Amino acid sequence: MKTLIIGATGLVGRELVTLSAERSGVSQVTALVRRDPGARPSPKVLYRVVDFDQLGDGLDDAFAVDVVLCAMGTTARATPDPVRYREIEVEIPLAVARHARAAGATRFGLVSAVGASRTSRSTYLRQKAELEHELEQMGWERLVIARPSVLRGARDEFRLGERIGLLLGGLLPGAYKPVDAEQVAAELLRVVMLSGPKVEVLDNVTLRSALT
Repeated sequence: MKTLIIGATGLVGRELVTLSAERSGVSQVTALVRRDPGARPSPKVLYRVVDFDQLGDGLDDAFAVDVVLCAMGTTARATPDPVRYREIEVEIPLAVARHARAAGATRFGLVSAVGASRTSRSTYLRQKAELEHELEQMGWERLVIARPSVLRGARDEFRLGERIGLLLGGLLPGAYKPVDAEQVAAELLRVVMLSGPKVEVLDNVTLRSALT
């Protein structure tokens, strides 16, 4: 199989790149990135520097894959412009999904969020749910949606809300306890490769119990 990853330089995305390359059944891992992160974790990995606003230009070979994995996202602090925020959270992932689906991709794995709902009062959770819904309409052979709570791992950026969530995590019920980014990536990748229903949701309890 060939995989395509977006959000590849983030906390879960980095793990998806590494773990995908380690799978014996994966022959190539293409990661679409804004900037080349440098060293590759494996010869199987190819970083393609792209303009996400011009995805149709010369990328046909990048979209010719079997599986798409999306860990793309941002924060209001990093992206205060609501228009750009929506582009990153919803429109770019959908554009990549459409290109890959048209090129023959049959499986899609998405990192969403616990509490994603189109009726949520949170813009973040509404947009996560919107993305899930739109992906469900594309007719994937297999769509796996991971809905983790607060992520544990070494981020390149400071996220106050996440730091507070980690500090209070022990007081929360299992559905909202922090989860290791590696667990999220490993379980999403494992399940999206399996046979199963057209749409499968991995809740936070399932993700936390996954072996890495």
